[in-house]
Amino acid sequence: MEYAMNGTQRRRKLLDMMRQASTPLSGGALGRETGVSRQVVVQDIALLRTMGYPILSTARGYVLNESKHASRLFKVCHTNEQTEDELVTIVDLGGTVADVMVNHRVYGKMSAPLNIKNRRDVQLFMNNIQTGKSTPLMNVTSGYHFHHVCAEQEEILDEIEEALRKKHYLADLLPSKKLTKRLRAALITDLHSTIYGSAQEPILKALQSHRPDLVLMAGDIADHKVPHKGTLLLLEGLKGQYPCYYVTGNHEHWIHQIPDIKKMFTGYGVTVLGGQTIRTTIKGQPLIIGGVDDPHAFTDSHHSIKLDSRWKEQFWRCCSRTSPDIYSILLSHRPELTKYYRDSGFDLIVAGHAHGGQVRMPGCSGGLLAPHQGFFPRYAGGQYALGTTSLIVSRGLCINRLPRIYNPPELVLVDLSPIS
Repeated sequence: MEYAMNGTQRRRKLLDMMRQASTPLSGGALGRETGVSRQVVVQDIALLRTMGYPILSTARGYVLNESKHASRLFKVCHTNEQTEDELVTIVDLGGTVADVMVNHRVYGKMSAPLNIKNRRDVQLFMNNIQTGKSTPLMNVTSGYHFHHVCAEQEEILDEIEEALRKKHYLADLLPSKKLTKRLRAALITDLHSTIYGSAQEPILKALQSHRPDLVLMAGDIADHKVPHKGTLLLLEGLKGQYPCYYVTGNHEHWIHQIPDIKKMFTGYGVTVLGGQTIRTTIKGQPLIIGGVDDPHAFTDSHHSIKLDSRWKEQFWRCCSRTSPDIYSILLSHRPELTKYYRDSGFDLIVAGHAHGGQVRMPGCSGGLLAPHQGFFPRYAGGQYALGTTSLIVSRGLCINRLPRIYNPPELVLVDLSPIS
């Protein structure tokens, strides 16, 4: 292996491998995939068992014998008076609240099992809180806490997430205790070498007006069917103005000159990322910024839906270099790879690719069609909570390819701030 995961990331990958395997996996095989010895794997398996994962040892290897129920980690924040409504919202939609967890600045992670399945369990829990001398665990972190919620299907968890969001119980993940300074990032995606004005003045003036501290370019800035003039005009306007970071999109790989494309960006002072992370400081704020190539870097097919192991290696390498103390951002062109993004260790992931679903109807939040998501894509534009990771998807800036209907192009501004 080219990199070393930390313990949490390694154990997450062990679980992911066992979930996907159709046969038992030996300790040696697990060790080779995670870059550690068999003995370390044995220790990791023992720790996962103490955390409640039902891992069986067989003559042929390890098997994760968990139910097929879906599970999701939600970060929420509310008052004591809203606790009952939050729990009822979850169980009425078919969810089970498995536990409650907080991250305390001094005492670290604290958790307690709940196993609340229905309204009767909710009432028993509330009675215990109201008649005892204890207070909810969330009170030690000003109302911020986490729940693992289980359900029979991912679709049920989607409904629960939407209901919690509508009631404003889902916590905004962009404020972070890892941040000590306020920062503004501008997200540019899917330009496809479109030219605005004579020399990209509308984009550049918008940036000057909003004064970002860094610019993130999440792919398809250039295009395989459009001359590079629009891309070059943008890069010329950005040069020397902001720290800029870039990852490739699928259309740039379809040019089949990716070394030249990356050289074009670096020539204008842009940091190009493809399976790497860097540590930097902007306005006194330490950051980890990583990026992965578009999955089409590893296939010649324009329509492949299979995710190559080399993309996964890039992704895991970046994840292994996150830190519990430093705010981290990942650039990835593709928004729909949420099974990897969720609880990845990155605080923020930015993406594009979906073009907002191309067509949006008035009064409807989602788009009509997006590549690799099909009709009515879920991740077409906006902010999405993925456990402890926040995903922001830009609708992009392209206006020179397919028509956009009720779906204007956008330059996205992301404000990062300390928890007050």
